[in-house]
Amino acid sequence: MAYIYHASIRSSNVWQAKFLAQKYHNQTFSFNYFNPTLASTPARMWAEFHEGDWHNYWTYIGVMEITRSGIADAEEADRATQFDNVIYGMLRNEPYFDFAITGVEPAEFRNYEELAEDFKDKTILKFNGLVVRTAIFSDFIGLDVPIPTEFQPFSKTHLWIPKEPVKYMEGGN
Repeated sequence: MAYIYHASIRSSNVWQAKFLAQKYHNQTFSFNYFNPTLASTPARMWAEFHEGDWHNYWTYIGVMEITRSGIADAEEADRATQFDNVIYGMLRNEPYFDFAITGVEPAEFRNYEELAEDFKDKTILKFNGLVVRTAIFSDFIGLDVPIPTEFQPFSKTHLWIPKEPVKYMEGGN
């Protein structure tokens, strides 16, 4: 089974999700590889639109050169961190998505209702790298729960729990 490292971006608007998939599909960037013979090889992104359950539209963005087996070594962890930096950098300029996260197989990690529950019981804080549109927090404020201080400014339209660098752990991630 493949464990692909990618970004999962949720939109409540089908056209926004499709737009993100079209915009980022086949974009390229270069990894800073540990192995200098690979340094000149550009990585090509793939991006796909997926329709989830009720009003949950997803854009998945990834690069096959990161990993297909989870984070199997320090070099894959380093590539995953570089991918995170690229994705989060691009997302800072995208005002219309609802929430996003990167990781190994994060597809449809939460729908809107599940995220509201996670916010209420503070399990939302376990999602390292979670980016949430500020307007969604105003929906959650009705739950009489203040925005956790762990969320920091990400862009003019979003807050996030800053993503820690990906680490390789002996015995698997």
